[in-house]
Amino acid sequence: MQDPSKRLTRIFVGFFCTLLMLPAVAVEEMSANTLRGSCTRMLNESGDVYGEVCKAYLQGFVSGSTKVSVAAPRSEFMERALRTRAPGGSTDIDTLKMSRYCLPEGVDTEVLAQQIIDSEQNARDADASSLLEAVLKAHYPCKNL
Repeated sequence: MQDPSKRLTRIFVGFFCTLLMLPAVAVEEMSANTLRGSCTRMLNESGDVYGEVCKAYLQGFVSGSTKVSVAAPRSEFMERALRTRAPGGSTDIDTLKMSRYCLPEGVDTEVLAQQIIDSEQNARDADASSLLEAVLKAHYPCKNL
């Protein structure tokens, strides 16, 4: 008769090896059509769960992207100071320097959702981030430093 601990070890090793052979599943990227549909539901049906996906996506993208700066437009002085005097190393300064899109204070998720719905970009094969970046580029580009 086989030792129970060896049998248990073999079962564990076999199970672990099986897991290693399974294909890795990555997080699926949201399509532009899905985002557009979710934003439509967000604006038309208050409190709709599917509409909340749009809101969460927009908030996550704006909060997590180094390409987006949420603030009032920069003055000429601020632009010049960032270009000539701002040292690297500060996260805030680096984020401002790298920003491609500058959202003014009055822009909220409802405004962005409407702009996504109204966007002329062909969403057939696009992903949601491409659609949102096209909207940001069209409406909120930062001045080049």
